[in-house]
Amino acid sequence: MIRQMLVLIWNRKRINALIMLEITLSFLVLFAVVVSALYAWKKYSTPLGFDYRDTLSVVLIGQWEPHHAGQLKRAAEAMRTMPEVSWCEASHMDLFTKSYWTTVLRHNDKPTQLMVNRASDQYHQLARIPVIDGRWFGPQDTGGDYEPLVLNRRAAQKVFGSESPLGKVLPHSLGKFNYKVVGIIEDYRQHGDLDPLGEYGFRRYVWEENSDTRMRQLMVRLKPGTPRSIERDMLKILKTNLPDYDFSISELSVARESYMRKSLIPLITSAMLAVCLLLMVAMGLLGVLWQNVAQRTQEIGLRRAIGASTTGVLVQISGELLTMTAFSVAIGTFLALQVPFTGLFGNIEADLMVGGITGATSVMLVLAFVCSVYPAWLAMRITPADALHYE
Repeated sequence: MIRQMLVLIWNRKRINALIMLEITLSFLVLFAVVVSALYAWKKYSTPLGFDYRDTLSVVLIGQWEPHHAGQLKRAAEAMRTMPEVSWCEASHMDLFTKSYWTTVLRHNDKPTQLMVNRASDQYHQLARIPVIDGRWFGPQDTGGDYEPLVLNRRAAQKVFGSESPLGKVLPHSLGKFNYKVVGIIEDYRQHGDLDPLGEYGFRRYVWEENSDTRMRQLMVRLKPGTPRSIERDMLKILKTNLPDYDFSISELSVARESYMRKSLIPLITSAMLAVCLLLMVAMGLLGVLWQNVAQRTQEIGLRRAIGASTTGVLVQISGELLTMTAFSVAIGTFLALQVPFTGLFGNIEADLMVGGITGATSVMLVLAFVCSVYPAWLAMRITPADALHYE
């Protein structure tokens, strides 16, 4: 049966080659969409490394001057006295935005770039960041000849490998001072749920009366159920203590929702384009098979006359398309397996490759079968008498 199908496919090799090319291209597009969706889900299901719930971001808008450090300190102290506030700490980088700050750590002449943030001593309590080894920085680091540094797990592994990072001293990229690793946290993703895992570190911010170290944001954790009306009271405190600034207050949960919507737009657009492409392919396959059945009325009628069953005709028509689809998928799989070697899309993990190929293959085979059902049904209705009257 398979040999007969291959002969029939070969006899119509020109038109079947175009069909196989269309199926192969559709497979590759579908493979890319499935891999992207699986990658997005894998990132989404990985813990963020912090808790954003019941937290407000207060961004300072204005020009930083050294005396603003003392004003910021007093503003934070005043907000901590509010009964609705659990924590109020400083953090330089915004969450759920595309802003970033990087530095380079060098260990054994091997440079490693990582994203960094500057935060106050109790920020890990506010954000509920789990410290898995060592400690968070604190008053015990004041006056040392180093700047304390907390790394996430990936950064520690990349910089130090199998060595213990705690207590290691690393030079600043510009040679201004030395870092000392005091703690390790879980992987931390500042930009949000769909941000890929990467190397990250925290530097210490010290509350002072005068400082050239700019701090552009306060993070405020509220007690559960606190109404948004508290923002009016917060603004009064901020305006009183920081008269030179304007302020932007936002809920991190709302910022996360906005980030998710924007991040999913490319994936949703790609999925919609893939669906449109598959619909076009389906209509093309349906039309070609329909025409194929009409042109082969005499052949099919002859088969019925010599004893072929309706089931045999169904298997023949559907089997031809499924066989072509299988060959096209095999070609597409071979091409897809070359993608990691090109390096164009980074390092695609093996489980994503397997999931992408499996998902795309399943969809293409189901699509091919569905498209063959109606033409096969038409072929099943052909009788020997129809073949005799066909012109």
